[in-house]
Amino acid sequence: MPAEKSLELPDNHRRAVATALALLDEMLCRFERWARGEASKGVMYRERNALDRRRRTRLLRRIAALREEVSAVKEDLHLEARERDVGSAVWAESAAFWENLVELGPRYLRRYGELPAESARYLERKVALLVRHLDALGRGMEGDDGKPAESERPE
Repeated sequence: MPAEKSLELPDNHRRAVATALALLDEMLCRFERWARGEASKGVMYRERNALDRRRRTRLLRRIAALREEVSAVKEDLHLEARERDVGSAVWAESAAFWENLVELGPRYLRRYGELPAESARYLERKVALLVRHLDALGRGMEGDDGKPAESERPE
């Protein structure tokens, strides 16, 4: 049943609803990739996708039903879809993750107890190298002006 034409949201509420629904849809995109048989395989992170055909089909049906409802809310409340530029996402997530890597250094790991000197030297070098690579990864997404190529924006 469509919403009444008089149904309106103040801007702050509109942004909150649109953001929550965009995050829901982003999660559904990840679930959809799994339902289609994909699984990530990294060095330290792996996904095991053991969904059988029946569960994949059921998952895709439920995703479609959820998206129908999200679409109805989008239309009824006149919300705009969010577009996420992948280059900007790489840049932002790389920048945000920097601290996690830095805290693998011996100075920070002391909170768990002292490290053997050789392990501390090893981690000092490797963490510095990982941080440089992560920084370069994010910088590779910058435009000529040193800023992310594009930012997230409404569609």
